[in-house]
Amino acid sequence: MDVFDIKRIIKKILKMVIPYGLFYFYKKKKEKKESKKDRLFQVEIHITEHCNLKCRSCFHFSCIAEKEFLSTELFERDIRRMSQLSSRLSVIKLVGGEPLLHTNICDFIKITKNYYPNTLIQITTNGILLDKQNDEFWNTCRENNVLISVSTYPIKLEIEKIEKIARDKKVYLVYDQDREKIYNQEHIERKYMLKWHIDVNGKQNFCKSYSNCDFKMGGCVTLRDGKIYNCCIPAHIKYFNKKFVKKLEITQDDYIDIYSIDSIQKIIEFLGKPFPFCRYCMPMKVRPVEWGITKNDISEWT
Repeated sequence: MDVFDIKRIIKKILKMVIPYGLFYFYKKKKEKKESKKDRLFQVEIHITEHCNLKCRSCFHFSCIAEKEFLSTELFERDIRRMSQLSSRLSVIKLVGGEPLLHTNICDFIKITKNYYPNTLIQITTNGILLDKQNDEFWNTCRENNVLISVSTYPIKLEIEKIEKIARDKKVYLVYDQDREKIYNQEHIERKYMLKWHIDVNGKQNFCKSYSNCDFKMGGCVTLRDGKIYNCCIPAHIKYFNKKFVKKLEITQDDYIDIYSIDSIQKIIEFLGKPFPFCRYCMPMKVRPVEWGITKNDISEWT
């Protein structure tokens, strides 16, 4: 075989390989783009509205909410609809309030996993009731690969007992801050949490407020009563309104009804733009405040 034949063979091979390589690259790039377009970072769902800790300045308003539990029927209805719109969500968070107050929490986990088998399920808890959970809870968490996230408040918790149970049951347990800084109880003097300032008169520029918000574009997406909110504050503002006799208005442009749309892309588009309720928020004034129990005073939010 002479040099000419070798070059001809190589040229023929390249003609076959290069187009396939370009097609493969284009296909992967397109799949990645579509995947990003068709995915929410996370979705939070309150399965309880009230809490057993009642932190002041809670921007879920759980400290002033009345005792209320989400029904598994309504939960499944909304989760089913979300799965019809998209089978891919990065994280589904079962939150509150304090989610462990709900006696049917295992049912919520199973329902979620049934419709979203490949999505991470996270339970966000203050940890007070963790060491009191029965075997069914821990086994359900293990079988469904649930991540338990413990909020790090300066409260007395049976940390060693909780961690031992989690290890024995092979359940994932994390903290939202460094363990050494939080659970060394003897050395804690103060703990801070963020205070979100609300302008009850709604005089803020809603586009500017949205632009300065850390929660925009999916950071705090909330599913409630068949509606997706870009932020947990408008989703639960009714408790603030009722407690302090205010009228912070929720319009149809502040949420998107999951039963009135035909694709997840409509939600993605909604999350990428300002919404009217942002006029009540002052994100530039967000600051840390010393953790404490609520005194039911409006100044904790204004």
